[in-house]
Amino acid sequence: MTVQANHIGMFACHAFKKQKVCVWRVTNEGMKPLIRPNNLPKSDEKEIHSNAIAQNSLPKSLSIGVFNRVYSLKSAHEIWNTLKELQKGTKNVMEPKYFSIKEAFNSFKILSNELANDMYLHLNVIANVLNEIGLTKLSNENI
Repeated sequence: MTVQANHIGMFACHAFKKQKVCVWRVTNEGMKPLIRPNNLPKSDEKEIHSNAIAQNSLPKSLSIGVFNRVYSLKSAHEIWNTLKELQKGTKNVMEPKYFSIKEAFNSFKILSNELANDMYLHLNVIANVLNEIGLTKLSNENI
């Protein structure tokens, strides 16, 4: 996610370079505090504009279920943080996932009627889930 997110961020900053707007910064870090909310200087207008671009762009690629969970949020940063949590899962979701995949990894073996390629595909699914939950390096206590 980080590599993809950084790539998107670089694209967004580059795409709006003429307006000196960095949509990705507003999405990832949040808006900077407005200097004069009642009499907006250019910098405040750009900040609000960046947020509006991101806030309108993010939901366009979401399923209706995910969209319904983020549409009422007030900023692109809130939407982004909610999407990251939904993707990764909360601690309550991650802990059972961790123990489940740990058990699958520890009990992994080739089945009697399984070809080596099938075994590799099965192990690859386990490895992908391990990566998804952030467990990329196994120690003895993880096994």
